[in-house]
Amino acid sequence: MSSFPGKILQESDVLLCEQLKGVSSFIKMAQDKFISIIMPAYNVEKFVAKTIESILAQTHTHWELIIIDDGSTDGTKTIIDTFLEKDQRIRYYYQENGRQGKARNKGLELAQSDIIAFMDADDILIPEMLQEQYALLIDHNADLAFSSVTCVNENMEDLQFPHGFPHKIVEGIDGAEQLLTLGNPIPIITVVARKNSVFEAGCFKVSSNIQYAEEYSLWLRMLLNGCKFIRNEKRVAFYIFHPQQSSRLAKNKHIQMLEMINDLPAPKGFELIKEKHLGIWIRRSLQKIDETEINILKRLSYYQPTKFGKIISILATSLLPSSMAKKVLYRMSYQTK
Repeated sequence: MSSFPGKILQESDVLLCEQLKGVSSFIKMAQDKFISIIMPAYNVEKFVAKTIESILAQTHTHWELIIIDDGSTDGTKTIIDTFLEKDQRIRYYYQENGRQGKARNKGLELAQSDIIAFMDADDILIPEMLQEQYALLIDHNADLAFSSVTCVNENMEDLQFPHGFPHKIVEGIDGAEQLLTLGNPIPIITVVARKNSVFEAGCFKVSSNIQYAEEYSLWLRMLLNGCKFIRNEKRVAFYIFHPQQSSRLAKNKHIQMLEMINDLPAPKGFELIKEKHLGIWIRRSLQKIDETEINILKRLSYYQPTKFGKIISILATSLLPSSMAKKVLYRMSYQTK
């Protein structure tokens, strides 16, 4: 008889272990599907409610929304407060105005999940966005999932702006060259990514010199780190064009693009690609300015792809009439090592 209770105890232990394993697997599965959504917000009282509502309407419900209020001076916080009272998945953090890069980096620091989604506070997601982008990321063992967007006005009317990217998979140095050739084809509001991959690439560069190319810089640095991106052929978000958008108020965007490319690392196999695209963006900049803007010509000189081209361009902007200096800069932009 003495062995009978022991036998029962052993069977109970086995049963308990199996149950605990099941609970552990469930917890792990739940953690794997948890997504941290990072959303900077600056003076967006007109749009932020609809943006948050599009997040609340997601078919994938296991998320946290981290709102970084970037020093708003309008009624943005009052509107956000109404949502904080309704849903505990929403978190709020206030910082003095430091622009979007700093706000997104703070969100990354606060994020509790290994999977990150990025959101702007004046755009709209389709209900399946998180579900579809998460599935793509996992199924393809990618570092980042993205898609194109539908461009609309404030009344949600389709503006019929062409927006797309021809490649399904973007990876490594070849992918970085594709992005540089086509411009930035990755709207941040469509991105779901692995947090570790973002951190390993250095997160967002916080610099006024590339304020309007911070996202582009991060995608390129991730690819140069060997990351793999996967594109969803379905458009998963609405990009709303409106007069208050910071990206539409940018000046000297071409200069910022040059600064961003110049700041990129140049691993083996990418050096000549980097030089080529510095030259391309110098020529694009020259087409946007006239000969009277000598200060911009001097600034462009420092982005020439080669040391020789830089020296010649600096001398030209110092010694020659601006019309001739512009021609020299154009010629030197084709120089490569």
